[in-house]
Amino acid sequence: MNTIKLTDFGKAVRKLRIDADKTLGDMAKAISKSPGYLSSVEVGRKPVTDELIENTCEYFTKLIGNFNAADVYSAADRTRDSVNVGDLDAHKRAQVAAFARKLSENNLPDNLDELLARIIHKKRRTPFNPLI
Repeated sequence: MNTIKLTDFGKAVRKLRIDADKTLGDMAKAISKSPGYLSSVEVGRKPVTDELIENTCEYFTKLIGNFNAADVYSAADRTRDSVNVGDLDAHKRAQVAAFARKLSENNLPDNLDELLARIIHKKRRTPFNPLI
């Protein structure tokens, strides 16, 4: 049997839809996307875009009173294999590249998760758990 594996983003969005008693078609219509497109993103055949993340968060914010958008952003971050740095200046792009190289070398401080959580929490204004 050929089972389709969901990405972390796909799992998070599907769980939210189930909890809200909504179908893929319901969500697709509400955010002006096709069900096929959403399905392709959930299984990793299409990339998770910033626009889709924002639309998804807006959709569930309207449906779920205590919705935590940080969970969707975190799932999207775990799903993506690249980061758009096109809007950053050259210095910041170099910093991102240097950080990525250090990550792959495992040459970072022991308290990295704590430091990143503090930085991300300030930016998003929501709780962040890097392990979610």
